[in-house]
Amino acid sequence: MVLRTVLVAGSLFSMAHAGEINWQILNLTPQQSTQMQTLEDGWHKVHQNLSAQIQRDMAELKTILPTGDSQKIRELQTRIMTNKTYLMNESMDTFLKKREMLSPEQRSQLQKMLPCANPPSASPAAAQPEAQANTTARPVSQPAAAAPLVTPPSAPIAEQKQTSE
Repeated sequence: MVLRTVLVAGSLFSMAHAGEINWQILNLTPQQSTQMQTLEDGWHKVHQNLSAQIQRDMAELKTILPTGDSQKIRELQTRIMTNKTYLMNESMDTFLKKREMLSPEQRSQLQKMLPCANPPSASPAAAQPEAQANTTARPVSQPAAAAPLVTPPSAPIAEQKQTSE
């Protein structure tokens, strides 16, 4: 349920980075504009770096999937999903930081601009506390043939034992 919520919320707010929210419509102050640009620049840097790693891992996975080692395939798939989750969490964190900068009037305008402008009680994602949105998986960027994959803290214990062996 939490993963589903993270995926739904992450995809919603990654759409916000894709240009569906025009923050300038909110009549930002010069200080707000500067702070938002700084957040956007940070997001784009993380996104570029991890997207490139995800693309490399997906290309490698595609080539080894038919005949490759099962453990290596699972490691690649886990790393791809960990990095995608990390990007969704970073997108959410960036959105939340931007939202924090807004005045109550600007937040009201923002609510109307969101793709899912539903009241909080109607959305299962909105029922989750914000603290859970800050639970971020660490990006994994070492090559598959290198050191063993770092298991995300949310992985089941059995999976953690298997990875550490």
